[in-house]
Amino acid sequence: MRDSESIAEKRSREDIISDIELLLATKGYIFAFAEAISKDFFVDVQNVANIDWRARLHSNEVAFLMGLMLKNEAVSFNEINKEQIDEAIKYTRLLLDELHSTYMYNFDEAIMKHSSEQIKAMSDEEKEKEFRKIFGSKEMIIETTFYGDTGFYDVQPFEIAQKLYARDEDWIKSNTKFNIVKSKSIFFALKSMLNGVHFARSTLTGEQVKSLRAIDEMAFPFDLIVETIQTTEKSITKEDIRAFLELFSCSFGDQPETFNEPGDENIFTYKPIINLGSDIYFFPNTMALASAIYKSPLYWMRQDEQYVNTVNKHIGEVAEDITYDYFKVIFGEANTYKAVKITKGKKDLTDIDVMGIIGNTVIIAQNKSKKMTAAALNGDVDAIKSDFQKAVIDPYEQGIKVRDVLLGNESYKLIDKSGKQVTPPENIKHAYILCVSNEPYPAVMDQMRAFLVDVDQLPPMQLSLFDLDLMAEYFKDPYEFTFYIKQRLENHEGIISSNEIIHLAYHLRNGLFMPRNSDMLALDQSFGQLIDADYYHRKMGTPKPKKKDALLDPWQNKDFKQLIDMIKQINNPSVTDAIFFLMTIPHNVVDALMKQIKKINTQTNKDDGRLHDFSIQITNNEKPWGGITYVIGSSAYDVIPRLQVISSVNKYRAKAEIWLALGANNVGDIQCIIFNNQP
Repeated sequence: MRDSESIAEKRSREDIISDIELLLATKGYIFAFAEAISKDFFVDVQNVANIDWRARLHSNEVAFLMGLMLKNEAVSFNEINKEQIDEAIKYTRLLLDELHSTYMYNFDEAIMKHSSEQIKAMSDEEKEKEFRKIFGSKEMIIETTFYGDTGFYDVQPFEIAQKLYARDEDWIKSNTKFNIVKSKSIFFALKSMLNGVHFARSTLTGEQVKSLRAIDEMAFPFDLIVETIQTTEKSITKEDIRAFLELFSCSFGDQPETFNEPGDENIFTYKPIINLGSDIYFFPNTMALASAIYKSPLYWMRQDEQYVNTVNKHIGEVAEDITYDYFKVIFGEANTYKAVKITKGKKDLTDIDVMGIIGNTVIIAQNKSKKMTAAALNGDVDAIKSDFQKAVIDPYEQGIKVRDVLLGNESYKLIDKSGKQVTPPENIKHAYILCVSNEPYPAVMDQMRAFLVDVDQLPPMQLSLFDLDLMAEYFKDPYEFTFYIKQRLENHEGIISSNEIIHLAYHLRNGLFMPRNSDMLALDQSFGQLIDADYYHRKMGTPKPKKKDALLDPWQNKDFKQLIDMIKQINNPSVTDAIFFLMTIPHNVVDALMKQIKKINTQTNKDDGRLHDFSIQITNNEKPWGGITYVIGSSAYDVIPRLQVISSVNKYRAKAEIWLALGANNVGDIQCIIFNNQP
């Protein structure tokens, strides 16, 4: 929460919003509003990893303020001085913090319902029930939905939208003046113009620059907009720009009177450019504009009763295609399946939307183009549960059917769209389920904890296409991608955060492991900012993050990487288990392991290929967990018998859950592995 005066007495939400509306209607408030945006939303790209976002306005708070202002037929453009602007901003932050507090779950009140003796006497099931009640409460859902992250970067919507709406191009051309390619050019030209004026106002000197106000950083006449855009993209015409502005702009007085609080349908969501009159346009939030460009075509098409079924069919199929394309890049075309039916005899058991395979492990992706309804966003608990059922539980249950068949012992067939039989994967031991949506699903982490009840197996991961796009950027290797999914799901109860980007960033920096002697790890949103800095560097050429802000783990061991690469070449389903086991080992142990392997390899060369071996035990929280046996010799004929015996004996002695045995030839090339995780 931002620094502000303490709130002595908790007021009703209605009273707070009433005061906000009075503030917005005061003389010249729009100048204070613009100043707050200038301070909070224009950031130094070289320091993006260290911004304290909690001390700044949230993009949804800006949308809410703008939404309330749009209910008025006009706003005051009477100039106010710096002191008045500062006071208005201070009061804005105070009221927004007070509003935020009304959505915070009252943990003190919840605890007061039970004495310490009652809490101690509760069974684990009773505690879990109370826990789910908290995370499933109206307050908690609205708070995490409204104050959560956007879930995407502004470069992503344009790339994905081009694919998502490809089949609906005829409808879009016939019914709108929208063009996604031109919209992308216009958007980034506008963003560059906003950033340029802000930079000039913030850093340059001179009378002309000093006269600039914050609102001058984000409000421009049409002719200047045209001139700026055509400087960067000459193919964009004046008519193209006019059409773009008409599609995504609204005026004061356009907001329906039904908009009163966060969660209500807000015209600013789809029209985040404000026409101030006199052909001047105000751009309060470029992220809101990027989101509107992505979402609006689907919104328009679903308003057409004659086309709604067609577009829903298209979106479902294209979302599958996009997911398949990401999987194909990660797993390779030969190991990726799409739109496949599972049959047994003449009976269709279920469908696979998309599936990727690596060794004995599959990742099942079930696509669902379901977003939260207005009723759910407004806190209707029944609507929240209904939306979650359709967006997550339904595709998850379909994924479970797929998983049960693949892991079962009964025979089945895979049939593709053309009716052709597809060779099914063999020796599958592990299956993980992804529920993939077209756009970020708000507060899904908290809803998973609240509504996924009676699940006696691993839950799914709910991802958007934006999340998948991000993962495809950082995981070029199928083992690394699958290992992340594995770690993410197997630690779903212990490692928690507010969104997937935070989990991903933490994994890339530290590995998604539970800290020593810990029951729970709650990840702060600041971890996600490491990806903010790195992703924009990769995609937009912004400065490389400083060493202290580097996203990727700086630890490297070339010999260990070479060992992993050798194991990948072995034709054995257990290779996947072996690699995941090695990826779990702490870095200091890996360094010691590789040092010992190098030492024993050198000794074998000196001894003309005579057998040598060593074993190490690895503990977890000082308890037996796993171990490794390494045997090297001149031939597999000599190595394998010794490998089997030594690894079995050492696993038994160590009382370890897992043991990996590696057999190498006399030059240190891995020839065979034995992975044992049996009791």
